[in-house]
Amino acid sequence: MILDHPRFLTILDIPVSVTFGFFDDFEVMDPDVFEEQLVEDTVSVVMGRNARVLSIVKPGGKSIPEKTLEEITTKVKERYAFVYEQVDAFRNSLSTEMNTE
Repeated sequence: MILDHPRFLTILDIPVSVTFGFFDDFEVMDPDVFEEQLVEDTVSVVMGRNARVLSIVKPGGKSIPEKTLEEITTKVKERYAFVYEQVDAFRNSLSTEMNTE
């Protein structure tokens, strides 16, 4: 089938993954390759729409206190809101471009 006009793709959710690296009592959000070599533990949190936690991955190492998990989940919510805002702005700019052509 050949389309003669563009069609919108409906995306139901935009999951955002954020990884935290932990040194003693210090955390790094989305550590780079150099920081990853220094961290003792990592936790990755994937969040979807409506602040719904889709996944938490904590491979081995020490346990993470519940309070710390709540704190990083709050930070992921903030990151999700920022990323979603950027995606929404991009989507709106595409919509404007498609309507003017």
